[in-house]
Amino acid sequence: MRKLFFCTFIPFYLTDLATQHFLFHHMNSLVYWKKIQMTEVPILPPKENRMNSQILSARLTFTKVTLDDWELIRSVYSNPTLMKHIGSTMSDEDIRKNFEKELAPWSMESTHWLTWIIREASTGTEVGLISICTRNREKPTAEVGFILQEAYTGKGYATEAIKAILDFAADTFGFQKFTAVCSEEHIASRRVLEKAGMNLDEIVPDSTQINGKWVNDCFYSLER
Repeated sequence: MRKLFFCTFIPFYLTDLATQHFLFHHMNSLVYWKKIQMTEVPILPPKENRMNSQILSARLTFTKVTLDDWELIRSVYSNPTLMKHIGSTMSDEDIRKNFEKELAPWSMESTHWLTWIIREASTGTEVGLISICTRNREKPTAEVGFILQEAYTGKGYATEAIKAILDFAADTFGFQKFTAVCSEEHIASRRVLEKAGMNLDEIVPDSTQINGKWVNDCFYSLER
């Protein structure tokens, strides 16, 4: 926190009685004005530093993905159960390519996802992943996506994570709108998005092919 102090120097060269009265009242007013202006102003770190800092919510922490997170990333995207409503499982080579992109520096102009590792605050255990990606720059819009490991579903963690990351992204980058997509049959994800405050805009039939099957997609959004 930095305190701002406002000071004024008034040369006290008096020439007549009227000038003395004017300066006396002016100085009394100035002292009062200085007192109310001595406010504490928070000094925020640059955006890139805030992005790399740990984000906290009531029960979770969020840390930008690093090289040390490779095994978690590989295990998530090669897990058929976790990928059931997202897409086909990926080879280690394809996972590595995407992983390297997400390690690169990120800005609102980037085309790759900005990903955080979700952990329990109390234990440090890895819960899953949550990411954002810029979709519109004219009206700053980001898509959000998340994957939780099976052992941590049903605890409200996904909803808590989405709310925390959307707040952070709006405050840090100025995003005004957020979107999300999930398959119509993925009821759990739809409930999470709705609990996080997102609204269903439309359902598009046969929108995405997952493991050889065409599925309907639900498109959600939230305006800030």
